[in-house]
Amino acid sequence: LPARFSVDNLSLSVQRVQSGDPATIRVFVVNTGELSGETLLTLKINGLFVDSQLVRLEPGQNRNVSFVVSPFKPGVYEIEVNGLRDILVVTEGPISEFEDTLMRYWPMPAIPVLLGAGILLGVIAFFLVSRKRA
Repeated sequence: LPARFSVDNLSLSVQRVQSGDPATIRVFVVNTGELSGETLLTLKINGLFVDSQLVRLEPGQNRNVSFVVSPFKPGVYEIEVNGLRDILVVTEGPISEFEDTLMRYWPMPAIPVLLGAGILLGVIAFFLVSRKRA
C-alpha cells in the first residue's frame, strides 16, 4: 500500500487570546500506509490560506505538527487544518480568569439546540392538549 496519512486531534494552546499574542495550533499526523511518503498540511483562518508544512513520515511513524499564529485584530476566527476545525477568539484587552473559565466551559453551542428542543416540545405539548379537547 502507498503512504496514507491520517490527520487528527486539532488543538489550540488557548481558546481565547489577546490581540497580538501567539496561539499554537497542533495536529497529530500518522502514516498508516506501508511506504514512506509526504503529506501537505494546510492552515487556513476564516477560509483563507495562512501557512503550510510538508511532513515526511516513514510507515507507522507519527508526529505532532504545530503552527503559531498571532492574530492582531479582535474577532472570532475559524481555524482549519486539512478539514479539522476549531474556533479562536481574539480580544482587544487582557482576558480575566473568569472570562477564560466561562469561554472554556460554557456550553455555547448547546444553547441553540436547547432552545430548539424547548420550542419543539412546546409545539408537541400544544397539539397533544388541543387534540384531547377536540
